[in-house]
Amino acid sequence: MFLSQPILVCFGYFVLLAVATVALQAFLPSSLVSGFGISFALANSALTGFLVGSAVGMFVGGIIVDYFGRQELVVAIGLLTTALVSLSIGILAVPIPALVLVIAIGGFAWGCTTPSRDMLVRGAAPAGAMGAVVGFVYSGLDLGSAVTPPLLGFLLDRHLPHLIFLLTAGVLFLAIGTAFIVRRNDTERRSLPQQGDFESAALDTVA
Repeated sequence: MFLSQPILVCFGYFVLLAVATVALQAFLPSSLVSGFGISFALANSALTGFLVGSAVGMFVGGIIVDYFGRQELVVAIGLLTTALVSLSIGILAVPIPALVLVIAIGGFAWGCTTPSRDMLVRGAAPAGAMGAVVGFVYSGLDLGSAVTPPLLGFLLDRHLPHLIFLLTAGVLFLAIGTAFIVRRNDTERRSLPQQGDFESAALDTVA
């Protein structure tokens, strides 16, 4: 079961998500100080804005998932927004006064994806295996969180903080693709006739 394409893609999604999480949370203050020359106080304010925006976005995302059935589109739009925010910080001269606001918007978009992400995982899990699948795919967060800090620390040591934001944007673009793959596989699986359908058809034939 764990080697099936939807489950492996979900696992990959969480690995990518962990990479972006480490970059946008654990390394955000240091990247901003190194790349923009701002104070740690302002850099930490930007991190606070991201976290508060993410919390608010998670609440809004829960409402969205109740009324909008295309979870992969919600994930795609949210991650795309966050990726564009990261890309703009990496390649554009974002004004310092607007930096906190831009990062908070990225956090809000990030948070909006969380409920829809969980629904995609739920849809990919076979019947009766939700707990096992969730335990497996969420371990991707542990893997991504373990391998990412040395790479980002290397970039900071080489005074390349802007590459951290560009790397984050690229990772988020890849994560968007995995969301559509998971949704497509779930749709195809649901469209296939189930065992119960064959049994019902056989009973109708006998009748």
